[in-house]
Amino acid sequence: MIWPLIRTCLVIALLTTTFNLGRMSVEFSGAGSDWTVVILSIIVLITSLIGLAVGELVRNASKKN
Repeated sequence: MIWPLIRTCLVIALLTTTFNLGRMSVEFSGAGSDWTVVILSIIVLITSLIGLAVGELVRNASKKN
């Protein structure tokens, strides 16, 4: 599997999402579009973290076998 490419994409998604959430914390106005960006950014952040964690677990499990 092309794990390094997937891990790199997940890390980039994690970094950009974190940056955007930090920016939104300063510029948040309470509009509907702002709420949409915040909620979707949190979903992307959580899925990126889960993807990185699961990928490491699978990779470590395959090394043991």
